Amino acid sequence: MLTLIDQPVLISELPQDARGLKQWLIDVLATAPAGTMAQAAQEAEEIATQRFPAKLVVHLLRQVLSEELIGRR
Repeated sequence: MLTLIDQPVLISELPQDARGLKQWLIDVLATAPAGTMAQAAQEAEEIATQRFPAKLVVHLLRQVLSEELIGRR
């Protein structure tokens, strides 16, 4: 079983397309408890690469971290 910040995650819970993946990453990282952003990003990457190409996951993760979340922390 995969976990994300100690919560179980099923591969079937991942979105089917890249747009959904970006939103999933936003949701996961925006709700990560304080002090766990790096761990959440690493675990989200590991989980997402079970369904999506690593290059796409890293690209979207960087995009989310730089564009979507930088002003929230």
